[in-house]
Amino acid sequence: MTSADMTDVLRNSDAFTHVAAIGGEPSGLDMLAKLGEYRNFANGHFLLCSGQPADAMHLIVSGEVGLELLEEVSEPLRVETLSDGDILGWSWLDERGCWQFDALALGTVRTLAFDAAKLRELCDGDPVFGQALMTDLAVVLADRLTHTRMRLVENMV
Repeated sequence: MTSADMTDVLRNSDAFTHVAAIGGEPSGLDMLAKLGEYRNFANGHFLLCSGQPADAMHLIVSGEVGLELLEEVSEPLRVETLSDGDILGWSWLDERGCWQFDALALGTVRTLAFDAAKLRELCDGDPVFGQALMTDLAVVLADRLTHTRMRLVENMV
């Protein structure tokens, strides 16, 4: 697929509303799309593994992904199920970051993946883009933390 096709995928997602608001040539979505590549994952495949280097951000194009906490003494705890249009992965924000959860494909999954180093470079080089992306990711982060907290409380009861 072309960069223009990826821009359309990004435009149809609600995940990047602040990046989408950046006008001009290239637009914020065009800049992001140029960094994207499609990845496909089979059912049961781990997209992310806790403790491994956080090297990409994913936009789920199709399929479902289970975010899980694995503890050696118990079954995995499914914290949240992500699907089409959801962002997966924010640990890449810190270049030394490692994934905090496992992400398991619950069926066939297709993502638009963005290389972490290139994203950080774009954010550093274009502060307007960087601020817009960080604002979009702050919404994701707050939502993810709320879901995780609620799930952990449910599991304690």
